[in-house]
Amino acid sequence: MSTLLDPSFTGIIVLIGFLISLQYFVKKRSTPIVLIAIAHFAALLLTYSRASFIALGAALIFLALQYNRLRKGVLFIFCLGVIGIFFLPRPASEGARLERLASVRARAVNTVNALQQLSPITLLIGNGWYLTNADRQTNNTITVISHSSSPDNSFLHVLQSAGIGGLIALVVLGYALFQSSRSLSLRTSLVAITVASFMNQVLFYPWILLILSQIIAQDEGLTT
Repeated sequence: MSTLLDPSFTGIIVLIGFLISLQYFVKKRSTPIVLIAIAHFAALLLTYSRASFIALGAALIFLALQYNRLRKGVLFIFCLGVIGIFFLPRPASEGARLERLASVRARAVNTVNALQQLSPITLLIGNGWYLTNADRQTNNTITVISHSSSPDNSFLHVLQSAGIGGLIALVVLGYALFQSSRSLSLRTSLVAITVASFMNQVLFYPWILLILSQIIAQDEGLTT
């Protein structure tokens, strides 16, 4: 099934949809937009993705700090989210246990292992995209390069793959996009994706890149 229906990836996609609908709501408070925002918000909660919840919190904090007129609305959404989490249905599955620690430990181990594999040469020029642990994915002794061979942390993945120069280039590009845009949905989406990327390899997920490119194009007036 790949990552198509993985809660972590689905959660950030739905979150971006909610942030886009929020921008349209600020511009025009119509019933269809409200219903779209509610649907995205409910879908986000039902992913049970804690990384997406944290990314939502970061986006809301950014909104509260940058847009004074939205603070009451942001506080309402934040409180609604906290209450909604407590009333989520709890099916008998590990993924629905928000208090689970196994995945937290796994990410910590993954990060430590990735840091231990760094060397002076790797820090300088990297060691290739998805090549660090490519031997983990095999098919009849034929090595298969896969995203699962990379660290969960997207920025650590860039450092490992492209070196310090590649990481700096990524940060500069992201900062330039953030600073040059006044689009609420683009700026909040960048904040949310950045925070989520520290916990899951979402930054280079094709669907997220596609959605982000469309938001950037819309912000630059390149789409109709």
